[in-house]
Amino acid sequence: MVGAKMNMASPARSTPSGLIALLFHLSHAASQGQLDPVLVRDLGKRLYPEIGSFKTDGATSQVELNGLAEAMDKFEDTLLAARSHMLLSAIRSGVGTESRHPETVREPGHHEDAPLLSAGDLLL
Repeated sequence: MVGAKMNMASPARSTPSGLIALLFHLSHAASQGQLDPVLVRDLGKRLYPEIGSFKTDGATSQVELNGLAEAMDKFEDTLLAARSHMLLSAIRSGVGTESRHPETVREPGHHEDAPLLSAGDLLL
């Protein structure tokens, strides 16, 4: 619009305390099984560059950097535990459900249409 005043606000930027709270919240929700570990991992991938920017700028205090490091450690430990639990559950549920296919049940030495081998066939 002509003559309308445009709002030129600076882009929103995360704060260290906001990221710390978010990481702890995600860690808690993942540990309680309230969030899918794959979703949490993907969110972490989006957060890491933001956290990295705080490490490189000089405006972030050492206390905030320590808090970010602690929150990241907790987040990564929780994510690893949740994904490990998910993998172990999948392995356990798959062990009992596997059925042997008839084509894989063969006597030793029997391959396709070949005759069965005997001990005398193996001697040279």
